[in-house]
Amino acid sequence: MSEQRLRVGVIGTGYGADVHIPGLKRIPQVDVVAVCAAHKEHAIRAAHRYSVEEHYQDYREMLNRSRLDAITIAVPPGLQHPVSIACAEHQLHMLCEKPMGASAAEARDMNRIVEEAGLFHAVNYQSRYLPSHGRFKELIDNDFIGELESVTVTGYRMPWKLRRAQERDYVDDGERSAGLLNAVGSEYVDLLRWCFGEFSAVSGTVTLPPLKREKRAGRESSFSLLVRFASGASATIHVVGASSVTLGDEIVACGQDGMLVLQSDGQVFGTRRDEHRVEPISVDSYSDQDLTAVPNPRMLPFMVLANDWVQRILGPDNPDRLPSFYDGMKVQEVLHGVQRSERLSRWIDLSEKKWPVQR
Repeated sequence: MSEQRLRVGVIGTGYGADVHIPGLKRIPQVDVVAVCAAHKEHAIRAAHRYSVEEHYQDYREMLNRSRLDAITIAVPPGLQHPVSIACAEHQLHMLCEKPMGASAAEARDMNRIVEEAGLFHAVNYQSRYLPSHGRFKELIDNDFIGELESVTVTGYRMPWKLRRAQERDYVDDGERSAGLLNAVGSEYVDLLRWCFGEFSAVSGTVTLPPLKREKRAGRESSFSLLVRFASGASATIHVVGASSVTLGDEIVACGQDGMLVLQSDGQVFGTRRDEHRVEPISVDSYSDQDLTAVPNPRMLPFMVLANDWVQRILGPDNPDRLPSFYDGMKVQEVLHGVQRSERLSRWIDLSEKKWPVQR
Protein backbone atom coordinates (compact mmCIF):
# COMPACT_ATOMS: atom_id res chain seq x y z
CA MET A 1 0.00 0.00 0.00
CA SER A 2 1.22 3.46 -0.83
CA GLU A 3 2.76 5.54 1.98
CA GLN A 4 1.58 8.71 0.27
CA ARG A 5 -0.74 10.93 2.29
CA LEU A 6 -3.62 13.03 1.02
CA ARG A 7 -4.16 16.64 2.02
CA VAL A 8 -7.94 17.04 2.13
CA GLY A 9 -10.15 20.08 2.54
CA VAL A 10 -13.79 20.00 3.67
CA ILE A 11 -16.38 22.47 2.35
CA GLY A 12 -19.43 22.74 4.60
CA THR A 13 -19.67 22.51 8.37
CA GLY A 14 -23.10 20.98 8.98
CA TYR A 15 -22.77 17.31 8.11
CA GLY A 16 -19.21 18.18 7.10
CA ALA A 17 -18.28 19.00 10.70
CA ASP A 18 -20.35 16.23 12.29
CA VAL A 19 -19.27 13.39 9.98
CA HIS A 20 -16.81 14.31 7.21
CA ILE A 21 -14.00 15.86 9.25
CA PRO A 22 -13.95 13.36 12.17
CA GLY A 23 -14.46 10.46 9.76
CA LEU A 24 -11.62 11.52 7.47
CA LYS A 25 -9.29 12.09 10.41
CA ARG A 26 -9.69 8.41 11.31
CA ILE A 27 -8.30 7.33 7.92
CA PRO A 28 -4.52 6.83 8.40
CA GLN A 29 -3.48 8.23 5.01
CA VAL A 30 -5.51 11.44 5.24
CA ASP A 31 -4.61 14.84 6.67
CA VAL A 32 -7.57 17.21 6.97
CA VAL A 33 -5.81 20.55 6.53
CA ALA A 34 -8.56 23.04 5.66
CA VAL A 35 -12.24 23.69 6.34
CA CYS A 36 -14.60 26.19 4.75
CA ALA A 37 -18.04 27.50 5.74
CA ALA A 38 -20.21 30.35 4.51
CA HIS A 39 -20.28 31.71 8.06
CA LYS A 40 -16.82 32.54 9.32
CA GLU A 41 -17.58 31.61 12.92
CA HIS A 42 -18.71 28.13 11.82
CA ALA A 43 -15.43 27.55 10.00
CA ILE A 44 -13.42 28.76 13.01
CA ARG A 45 -15.43 26.58 15.39
CA ALA A 46 -14.93 23.46 13.25
CA ALA A 47 -11.21 24.16 12.82
CA HIS A 48 -10.70 24.55 16.57
CA ARG A 49 -12.86 21.54 17.38
CA TYR A 50 -10.85 19.17 15.17
CA SER A 51 -7.43 20.89 15.17
CA VAL A 52 -7.60 21.75 11.46
CA GLU A 53 -4.81 24.10 10.37
CA GLU A 54 -6.71 26.42 8.02
CA HIS A 55 -10.22 27.85 7.94
CA TYR A 56 -11.94 29.90 5.24
CA GLN A 57 -15.22 31.65 4.57
CA ASP A 58 -14.92 31.48 0.77
CA TYR A 59 -14.22 28.13 -0.89
CA ARG A 60 -12.54 29.88 -3.84
CA GLU A 61 -10.02 31.45 -1.48
CA MET A 62 -9.39 28.04 0.08
CA LEU A 63 -8.80 26.46 -3.33
CA ASN A 64 -6.40 29.24 -4.32
CA ARG A 65 -4.42 29.42 -1.09
CA SER A 66 -4.43 25.95 0.45
CA ARG A 67 -2.23 23.12 -0.88
CA LEU A 68 -4.78 20.33 -1.37
CA ASP A 69 -5.04 16.97 -3.11
CA ALA A 70 -8.74 16.33 -2.62
CA ILE A 71 -11.97 17.87 -1.40
CA THR A 72 -15.15 16.64 0.28
CA ILE A 73 -18.22 18.75 -0.44
CA ALA A 74 -21.01 18.87 2.15
CA VAL A 75 -23.14 21.81 1.01
CA PRO A 76 -26.79 21.99 -0.12
CA PRO A 77 -27.48 20.39 -3.55
CA GLY A 78 -27.92 23.75 -5.27
CA LEU A 79 -24.32 24.71 -4.46
CA GLN A 80 -22.52 21.49 -5.33
CA HIS A 81 -22.36 22.15 -9.07
CA PRO A 82 -20.40 25.45 -8.93
CA VAL A 83 -18.20 24.14 -6.12
CA SER A 84 -17.34 20.99 -8.09
CA ILE A 85 -16.47 23.01 -11.20
CA ALA A 86 -14.05 25.14 -9.16
CA CYS A 87 -12.50 22.01 -7.61
CA ALA A 88 -12.06 20.42 -11.03
CA GLU A 89 -10.29 23.56 -12.26
CA HIS A 90 -7.79 22.99 -9.43
CA GLN A 91 -7.45 19.28 -10.32
CA LEU A 92 -8.82 18.11 -6.98
CA HIS A 93 -10.38 14.70 -6.46
CA MET A 94 -13.90 14.99 -5.03
CA LEU A 95 -16.33 13.28 -2.69
CA CYS A 96 -19.70 15.04 -2.52
CA GLU A 97 -22.88 14.61 -0.53
CA LYS A 98 -26.11 13.26 -1.96
CA PRO A 99 -28.11 14.23 -3.87
CA MET A 100 -25.40 15.23 -6.29
CA GLY A 101 -26.92 18.43 -7.65
CA ALA A 102 -30.06 20.50 -8.03
CA SER A 103 -30.97 18.95 -11.40
CA ALA A 104 -30.15 16.15 -13.80
CA ALA A 105 -28.42 18.65 -16.09
CA GLU A 106 -26.09 19.76 -13.28
CA ALA A 107 -25.30 16.15 -12.40
CA ARG A 108 -24.50 15.31 -16.04
CA ASP A 109 -22.20 18.33 -16.22
CA MET A 110 -20.43 17.37 -12.99
CA ASN A 111 -19.87 13.82 -14.24
CA ARG A 112 -18.57 15.06 -17.60
CA ILE A 113 -16.15 17.48 -15.96
CA VAL A 114 -14.55 14.98 -13.57
CA GLU A 115 -14.23 12.36 -16.31
CA GLU A 116 -12.59 14.80 -18.71
CA ALA A 117 -10.24 15.99 -15.94
CA GLY A 118 -9.29 12.42 -14.98
CA LEU A 119 -10.28 12.92 -11.34
CA PHE A 120 -11.33 10.29 -8.80
CA HIS A 121 -14.86 10.98 -7.57
CA ALA A 122 -17.51 9.58 -5.26
CA VAL A 123 -20.97 10.41 -3.90
CA ASN A 124 -21.82 9.65 -0.28
CA TYR A 125 -24.48 7.00 -0.85
CA GLN A 126 -23.37 5.34 2.34
CA SER A 127 -26.27 2.86 2.49
CA ARG A 128 -24.09 0.68 0.27
CA TYR A 129 -21.68 0.43 3.19
CA LEU A 130 -24.12 -0.65 5.90
CA PRO A 131 -23.47 -4.33 6.79
CA SER A 132 -27.11 -5.33 6.29
CA HIS A 133 -27.29 -3.67 2.89
CA GLY A 134 -24.06 -5.33 1.81
CA ARG A 135 -25.43 -8.70 2.88
CA PHE A 136 -28.67 -8.02 0.99
CA LYS A 137 -26.67 -7.23 -2.16
CA GLU A 138 -24.52 -10.34 -1.71
CA LEU A 139 -27.60 -12.57 -1.47
CA ILE A 140 -29.10 -10.96 -4.59
CA ASP A 141 -25.84 -11.48 -6.51
CA ASN A 142 -25.76 -15.12 -5.40
CA ASP A 143 -29.24 -15.70 -6.87
CA PHE A 144 -30.97 -16.24 -3.52
CA ILE A 145 -34.27 -15.01 -5.00
CA GLY A 146 -33.55 -15.89 -8.63
CA GLU A 147 -34.80 -13.58 -11.36
CA LEU A 148 -36.39 -10.48 -9.85
CA GLU A 149 -40.16 -10.00 -10.05
CA SER A 150 -40.70 -6.89 -7.92
CA VAL A 151 -39.33 -4.80 -5.04
CA THR A 152 -41.35 -2.86 -2.49
CA VAL A 153 -39.85 -0.13 -0.30
CA THR A 154 -41.90 1.42 2.51
CA GLY A 155 -40.91 3.92 5.17
CA TYR A 156 -42.77 5.72 7.93
CA ARG A 157 -40.94 8.51 9.72
CA MET A 158 -41.86 11.34 12.03
CA PRO A 159 -41.21 14.83 10.65
CA TRP A 160 -37.53 15.69 10.41
CA LYS A 161 -37.59 18.34 13.16
CA LEU A 162 -39.20 15.97 15.68
CA ARG A 163 -36.74 13.18 14.89
CA ARG A 164 -33.86 15.63 15.10
CA ALA A 165 -35.00 16.75 18.56
CA GLN A 166 -35.35 13.17 19.79
CA GLU A 167 -32.42 11.45 18.10
CA ARG A 168 -30.01 14.38 17.66
CA ASP A 169 -26.82 13.44 15.76
CA TYR A 170 -28.24 10.08 14.70
CA VAL A 171 -30.46 11.83 12.14
CA ASP A 172 -29.18 12.81 8.71
CA ASP A 173 -30.05 16.48 8.25
CA GLY A 174 -30.18 16.11 4.47
CA GLU A 175 -33.96 16.50 4.56
CA ARG A 176 -33.49 20.05 5.81
CA SER A 177 -31.44 21.14 2.82
CA ALA A 178 -32.68 18.78 0.10
CA GLY A 179 -36.19 17.66 1.02
CA LEU A 180 -37.59 14.17 1.58
CA LEU A 181 -37.54 13.00 -2.06
CA ASN A 182 -33.98 14.16 -2.70
CA ALA A 183 -32.47 13.11 0.62
CA VAL A 184 -34.29 9.82 1.25
CA GLY A 185 -35.53 8.95 -2.22
CA SER A 186 -32.07 9.34 -3.75
CA GLU A 187 -30.64 6.86 -1.23
CA TYR A 188 -33.21 4.22 -2.16
CA VAL A 189 -32.94 4.83 -5.89
CA ASP A 190 -29.18 4.30 -5.65
CA LEU A 191 -29.57 1.16 -3.54
CA LEU A 192 -32.11 -0.44 -5.90
CA ARG A 193 -30.09 0.47 -8.97
CA TRP A 194 -26.94 -0.99 -7.31
CA CYS A 195 -28.73 -4.24 -6.47
CA PHE A 196 -31.00 -4.74 -9.49
CA GLY A 197 -29.64 -2.71 -12.40
CA GLU A 198 -30.71 0.27 -14.48
CA PHE A 199 -34.18 1.81 -14.50
CA SER A 200 -35.98 2.14 -17.82
CA ALA A 201 -38.98 4.24 -16.71
CA VAL A 202 -40.43 6.00 -13.68
CA SER A 203 -43.67 7.60 -12.58
CA GLY A 204 -44.28 9.26 -9.27
CA THR A 205 -45.93 11.85 -7.12
CA VAL A 206 -45.13 13.92 -4.06
CA THR A 207 -47.58 14.92 -1.32
CA LEU A 208 -47.48 18.33 0.31
CA PRO A 209 -48.63 18.99 3.89
CA PRO A 210 -52.36 19.92 4.00
CA LEU A 211 -51.71 23.60 4.70
CA LYS A 212 -49.39 23.84 1.67
CA ARG A 213 -51.48 22.03 -0.94
CA GLU A 214 -53.63 24.91 -2.12
CA LYS A 215 -50.62 27.06 -2.94
CA ARG A 216 -48.61 24.06 -4.20
CA ALA A 217 -45.58 25.41 -2.36
CA GLY A 218 -43.26 24.02 0.28
CA ARG A 219 -41.44 20.76 0.97
CA GLU A 220 -43.14 17.42 0.40
CA SER A 221 -44.30 15.35 3.38
CA SER A 222 -44.33 12.06 1.46
CA PHE A 223 -43.56 10.63 -1.96
CA SER A 224 -44.39 7.57 -4.06
CA LEU A 225 -42.44 6.15 -7.01
CA LEU A 226 -43.27 3.34 -9.41
CA VAL A 227 -40.26 2.25 -11.45
CA ARG A 228 -39.57 -0.28 -14.17
CA PHE A 229 -36.13 -1.88 -14.40
CA ALA A 230 -34.44 -2.56 -17.72
CA SER A 231 -34.91 -6.26 -16.88
CA GLY A 232 -38.69 -5.80 -16.95
CA ALA A 233 -39.13 -6.11 -13.16
CA SER A 234 -40.83 -3.35 -11.19
CA ALA A 235 -40.41 -1.53 -7.88
CA THR A 236 -42.42 0.79 -5.68
CA ILE A 237 -40.94 3.25 -3.19
CA HIS A 238 -43.33 4.90 -0.74
CA VAL A 239 -41.97 7.02 2.11
CA VAL A 240 -44.03 9.06 4.57
CA GLY A 241 -42.16 11.82 6.36
CA ALA A 242 -45.08 13.01 8.48
CA SER A 243 -45.93 9.87 10.45
CA SER A 244 -47.09 10.05 14.07
CA VAL A 245 -44.34 7.62 15.00
CA THR A 246 -41.22 6.32 13.28
CA LEU A 247 -41.90 2.72 12.27
CA GLY A 248 -38.71 2.35 10.26
CA ASP A 249 -38.14 1.37 6.64
CA GLU A 250 -38.40 -2.01 4.93
CA ILE A 251 -37.40 -3.42 1.55
CA VAL A 252 -39.05 -6.60 0.26
CA ALA A 253 -37.60 -8.18 -2.88
CA CYS A 254 -39.53 -11.01 -4.54
CA GLY A 255 -38.05 -13.26 -7.20
CA GLN A 256 -38.92 -16.46 -9.00
CA ASP A 257 -37.00 -18.54 -6.44
CA GLY A 258 -37.46 -16.69 -3.16
CA MET A 259 -37.92 -13.54 -1.12
CA LEU A 260 -35.63 -11.23 0.88
CA VAL A 261 -36.61 -8.67 3.50
CA LEU A 262 -34.24 -5.88 4.60
CA GLN A 263 -35.24 -3.81 7.62
CA SER A 264 -33.84 -0.49 8.74
CA ASP A 265 -32.78 -1.94 12.10
CA GLY A 266 -30.16 -4.00 10.26
CA GLN A 267 -32.01 -7.32 10.15
CA VAL A 268 -32.31 -9.44 7.01
CA PHE A 269 -34.87 -12.21 6.50
CA GLY A 270 -35.38 -14.61 3.63
CA THR A 271 -37.17 -17.64 2.29
CA ARG A 272 -36.88 -19.89 -0.74
CA ARG A 273 -39.97 -20.69 -2.76
CA ASP A 274 -40.36 -24.22 -1.33
CA GLU A 275 -39.73 -23.27 2.32
CA HIS A 276 -42.94 -21.32 3.03
CA ARG A 277 -41.45 -19.61 6.08
CA VAL A 278 -39.35 -16.49 6.43
CA GLU A 279 -36.22 -17.00 8.54
CA PRO A 280 -33.55 -14.55 9.82
CA ILE A 281 -30.27 -14.45 7.86
CA SER A 282 -26.96 -13.78 9.58
CA VAL A 283 -25.38 -10.35 9.06
CA ASP A 284 -21.90 -9.22 10.07
CA SER A 285 -22.53 -6.03 12.04
CA TYR A 286 -20.28 -3.32 13.40
CA SER A 287 -18.55 -4.37 16.61
CA ASP A 288 -19.29 -2.72 19.95
CA GLN A 289 -15.73 -1.38 19.81
CA ASP A 290 -16.43 0.28 16.45
CA LEU A 291 -19.68 1.80 17.71
CA THR A 292 -18.19 3.20 20.91
CA ALA A 293 -15.18 4.63 19.04
CA VAL A 294 -17.28 7.20 17.16
CA PRO A 295 -19.69 9.83 18.47
CA ASN A 296 -22.13 9.32 15.58
CA PRO A 297 -22.99 5.85 14.18
CA ARG A 298 -23.50 7.38 10.70
CA MET A 299 -19.76 8.05 10.68
CA LEU A 300 -18.92 4.34 10.31
CA PRO A 301 -20.31 3.73 6.79
CA PHE A 302 -18.96 7.13 5.71
CA MET A 303 -15.48 6.16 6.91
CA VAL A 304 -15.51 2.93 4.91
CA LEU A 305 -16.80 4.71 1.80
CA ALA A 306 -14.28 7.56 2.18
CA ASN A 307 -11.47 5.04 2.66
CA ASP A 308 -12.44 3.31 -0.60
CA TRP A 309 -12.29 6.71 -2.32
CA VAL A 310 -8.87 7.41 -0.78
CA GLN A 311 -7.52 4.04 -1.89
CA ARG A 312 -8.70 4.70 -5.45
CA ILE A 313 -6.76 7.96 -5.43
CA LEU A 314 -3.59 6.53 -3.91
CA GLY A 315 -3.33 3.20 -5.64
CA PRO A 316 -4.70 0.63 -8.07
CA ASP A 317 -7.68 -0.34 -5.89
CA ASN A 318 -11.02 0.17 -7.61
CA PRO A 319 -13.76 -0.93 -5.17
CA ASP A 320 -16.82 -1.83 -7.21
CA ARG A 321 -19.27 -0.65 -4.56
CA LEU A 322 -17.88 2.90 -4.45
CA PRO A 323 -20.66 5.17 -5.82
CA SER A 324 -19.26 7.48 -8.49
CA PHE A 325 -20.45 10.73 -10.02
CA TYR A 326 -21.90 8.59 -12.81
CA ASP A 327 -24.03 6.77 -10.23
CA GLY A 328 -25.06 10.09 -8.74
CA MET A 329 -26.01 11.34 -12.20
CA LYS A 330 -28.20 8.29 -12.87
CA VAL A 331 -29.98 8.81 -9.55
CA GLN A 332 -30.52 12.48 -10.36
CA GLU A 333 -32.10 11.51 -13.69
CA VAL A 334 -34.62 9.35 -11.83
CA LEU A 335 -35.48 12.15 -9.39
CA HIS A 336 -35.88 14.54 -12.33
CA GLY A 337 -38.15 11.96 -13.92
CA VAL A 338 -40.36 11.92 -10.82
CA GLN A 339 -40.72 15.70 -10.97
CA ARG A 340 -41.63 15.55 -14.67
CA SER A 341 -44.07 12.70 -14.04
CA GLU A 342 -45.80 14.75 -11.34
CA ARG A 343 -46.07 17.70 -13.70
CA LEU A 344 -47.12 15.79 -16.83
CA SER A 345 -49.12 12.96 -15.20
CA ARG A 346 -47.40 10.20 -17.19
CA TRP A 347 -44.56 7.71 -17.21
CA ILE A 348 -41.11 9.15 -17.96
CA ASP A 349 -38.73 7.16 -20.17
CA LEU A 350 -35.24 6.76 -18.69
CA SER A 351 -33.83 4.35 -21.25
CA GLU A 352 -32.62 7.13 -23.59
CA LYS A 353 -34.01 5.11 -26.49
CA LYS A 354 -36.87 7.54 -27.13
CA TRP A 355 -35.10 10.70 -25.97
CA PRO A 356 -31.30 10.38 -26.22
CA VAL A 357 -29.39 12.54 -23.75
CA GLN A 358 -26.29 14.45 -24.80
CA ARG A 359 -23.58 13.73 -22.24
